[in-house]
Amino acid sequence: MYLLPNATCAYSCPSASYVDSTANKCLNCHPWCLTCWGPLNTQCSRCNNVTSSSNQVTIYYLISGMGTCSQTCPDSQYIDAKVPNYCQLCSSSCLTCATSSSNCVSCQTGNYYLNGACYPSCPTGNYSDSTTSQCLSCNSACASCVGSGVNNCLSCKTLYFLSYGTNSCVSACPTGQFANSTSNLCLPCNALCTTCSLNSTNCVTCSFVNLIIPAYLFNNTCV
Repeated sequence: MYLLPNATCAYSCPSASYVDSTANKCLNCHPWCLTCWGPLNTQCSRCNNVTSSSNQVTIYYLISGMGTCSQTCPDSQYIDAKVPNYCQLCSSSCLTCATSSSNCVSCQTGNYYLNGACYPSCPTGNYSDSTTSQCLSCNSACASCVGSGVNNCLSCKTLYFLSYGTNSCVSACPTGQFANSTSNLCLPCNALCTTCSLNSTNCVTCSFVNLIIPAYLFNNTCV
């Protein structure tokens, strides 16, 4: 049997106390612990709600993977209202989260934040901003991109075309290029075409065979 703090004996120690096998006594847990195996707030198995003399209640949470009771949960853990007095683990990609494991507030290094989630690479239509560790929206003309603005596009949305040799989405291809609506690309005209349409050899106007001799348009071909 064990000696209780009230000078009575019992076969087991009550809640908020632990067995001191050396003295054969039940000793009080730390006030933050509801159950424990020692006197410290780092030796808890469940945590307590402590009411002050002014009737203010302080809630303590058991840190996941530890025996520590704390008023707050550390990074990578969150307070779940459905599981009182326990810190729950965030999703592995979250540095911090709230209300659920997958509702990220900030991300682990190498991940980027977007709308409550963390991604190792940002979804299409967004780019990874290393300064803020966020996924930011591409320009409205870009289907995919590597940065902000219309000049950092990798592909273009419908009605826009990626200008040949650049990362710019344009509504009309520049001189010397034609619009391929299947790929949303501007592709170069034939060397003799100043302008072309539909394909590279369907010339609309012609340039020069050399610096002196002009090319002439015949049946949409420059000769």
